[in-house]
Amino acid sequence: GRALLIDWHSMPSRAVGAEVVLGDRHGSSCDARLTRTLRSLFEGLGWRVALNHPYAGGWSTHSWGRPEEGFEAIQIELSRGLYLDEATLRPNAAYGRTHKALMRVIAALCAQRWAD
Repeated sequence: GRALLIDWHSMPSRAVGAEVVLGDRHGSSCDARLTRTLRSLFEGLGWRVALNHPYAGGWSTHSWGRPEEGFEAIQIELSRGLYLDEATLRPNAAYGRTHKALMRVIAALCAQRWAD
């Protein structure tokens, strides 16, 4: 068996020029196929994706990401602009659309064979 930990985070919309930052600790916390699959799924939504910059993963990916032992870990930073009015801290008009998009990403990830 294998296990996958997804460490979800949010980032200020002005943080980077991307809607999503995938942090796989520069390839050490999960198989590259997982990172490529997630990147492709998010880009398929039309979202810009950055890898490991400015967020490469933190404690969870460092502690749990041991792909050689069957434990994959990846950090996903989402721009708050996808779902939140950052001035009022209330859901914005895109909240429902973003929720549905994330559910599609999760379902697609579960349906794909990203690791042997």
